[in-house]
Amino acid sequence: MAERSSAFLGLAVVGWASLSPLQANYGLNTSPYPWVLLFVCASVFALARAAECAPSTARRPFLVAAVLAGLALQTHVLAFAVALGQGLWLAFQGPAWLRERKDAVIRWCLLVGLFTLPMVIGSLTKTSDPWTFHIEEGEEHWLRTASMVLHERFGARTFGAALGGMLALFGAVGVVLRPRGLPGMLALAILGWCSALFLFIELGVADPRLSHYYLVPHLLGLGSGAAGAGALLARAPEALARRVVVSVVILGLSMPWGLEAVDQQLDRRAEAMRQIDEAREVRAVVRGAYAEAGDGDVVAYLWDHQFLNDEPEYLDPFAAWPPGRVGRRCREEHPPRGLCNAAGSARFYFDPSAFSGHLYELEEPLRLMVNQAEPPGRARIFLLPSPDAPPRPFASEQWMKAKGATPRTLPAGVTLWEFPPGARIAPPDQLIEPPEASEFE
Repeated sequence: MAERSSAFLGLAVVGWASLSPLQANYGLNTSPYPWVLLFVCASVFALARAAECAPSTARRPFLVAAVLAGLALQTHVLAFAVALGQGLWLAFQGPAWLRERKDAVIRWCLLVGLFTLPMVIGSLTKTSDPWTFHIEEGEEHWLRTASMVLHERFGARTFGAALGGMLALFGAVGVVLRPRGLPGMLALAILGWCSALFLFIELGVADPRLSHYYLVPHLLGLGSGAAGAGALLARAPEALARRVVVSVVILGLSMPWGLEAVDQQLDRRAEAMRQIDEAREVRAVVRGAYAEAGDGDVVAYLWDHQFLNDEPEYLDPFAAWPPGRVGRRCREEHPPRGLCNAAGSARFYFDPSAFSGHLYELEEPLRLMVNQAEPPGRARIFLLPSPDAPPRPFASEQWMKAKGATPRTLPAGVTLWEFPPGARIAPPDQLIEPPEASEFE
């Protein structure tokens, strides 16, 4: 009964935290992090449940736990450290326990190892590419950077530190009370993920500014605290008053942090809505260009690389193209940069950072975009820089003006460049020389 209560409390906390705005936000962006979060947590609880089964019925639960751990491995390399922690936790169960479940444990190890092979091969292939190691060292230590990111994403440190301390305390108590149970495995999973993440940050293959790295240990920490609290309550006297006191303490420490975090999310949403409202005139022009695009038209949306739309601070308030008009990928040859979609004979291009930079990188993609237009259609190119874009005119603007395009100035620094119908731009007689290496330093 105590095990069931602890597991239920842990699952309830995990389920509640999975509904957080940040988690839902990354889920909508179809990134791997919601999946690795789901599979890591599911594999932890599945393995804890398998360990409780009688030896005669343990085979299927261990297979389920192994498949879930293997799926986590396929979604992110950091899950490998969690799988190692689970294997270590199985070894801590003791020789007698392992002998009784030898076949089930061996199958778990073999299946997880089989799932590991594609991850290892893929990782070795990717890390052989010198561009994989691209994170530059900042002026501040990465711990300070990570602290700043957590502060911006989850609210003030005051109540967050109190909640984190309470969870760590309950988690430690749970490990002491049940080192071979769920609290012990959660502790090893957190230790494994964080150790691997810190190693990757030190090696320069992980960026401490990316808050999604902290989702898994964050949620496992909530589960660890809940499991520890459950183990403590299971050993407390049956007096209802004492359990009520513990529950009140937990709520008293978590509610201020939760309310503060919600307020911060609402403030961020309000700021995003303000930006969207201020950009309505530009959105109307963008939407009109896509909705009215006919035979032979080309519409290019060249947006700033900071517009990621996975955080309110990086919102693109101008995006307003009708999805029904850009729903098919181009199958014919199209410019080497960006994304090309088609609706009939109309072509739509999307390319980040195409408005700035040296013309060496931009001329050929822009030329091909313009030349995709066929009479009676014409090419229209939106330039949507962020507020901290380099000084104008951009190299791309100078090039388009020289090729006969007419600019239309819109609010917020957005410009619509329109080429005449039938415009054709021939390849340059002489290729533009690449900039000196010093320009990139």
